[in-house]
Amino acid sequence: MMATEQITVYVPDRSEPFQFPASMTVQEIQASLVATGHTALENADVNVSADGKTVRFRRIVGGTKG
Repeated sequence: MMATEQITVYVPDRSEPFQFPASMTVQEIQASLVATGHTALENADVNVSADGKTVRFRRIVGGTKG
């Protein structure tokens, strides 16, 4: 049995990364995380590694919280 390709996804305030199937787009991953309560990712910056196997979400810097 062959292993399914995975994308490792890092989000703010979580030390352990999520794993998603490589068949998903970054937009699908983001929508999935937002739907499961990670609403801070709705407007987060996204950085995808050159090989496409690692996605990092970062909070947008600046602005106000209130």
